[in-house]
Amino acid sequence: MNATYAVVSDGVVVNMIIIDTSAAPGQAGDYVGQLVPAKDNAGIGWSWDGKKFTPPLVPEPTQAEQIAIAEQYKAGLLQTANKITADWRTELVLGIISDDDKAKLILWMQYIKAVKAVDVSTAPDIDWPEEPQ
Repeated sequence: MNATYAVVSDGVVVNMIIIDTSAAPGQAGDYVGQLVPAKDNAGIGWSWDGKKFTPPLVPEPTQAEQIAIAEQYKAGLLQTANKITADWRTELVLGIISDDDKAKLILWMQYIKAVKAVDVSTAPDIDWPEEPQ
């Protein structure tokens, strides 16, 4: 039968191993650290206080990371809007767009303009424009 163990060194999980518990004693191998049964879904980098595992703290993204995330989000919004409006733009150029679709195209083009105007340097405090309905 197999069991999962955390290899703990100085209170930190440094490795995860699976041990065949039906093997003869001493067959677990040589590991630097304490072997602790990993019942709590522990992982490398987690802390062990002698009673329970605690996941590592996830740091808040830096301002530069938040700006990069906002830039990616902005690019995704523009890509989606361009896909939605592509056929209408072609119909407009060909002069075959319906009045209803032309009104929708105008709303979407205003939305695209508003998204392009978003200043991502203020991330994460950004008020994104709402998509037209």
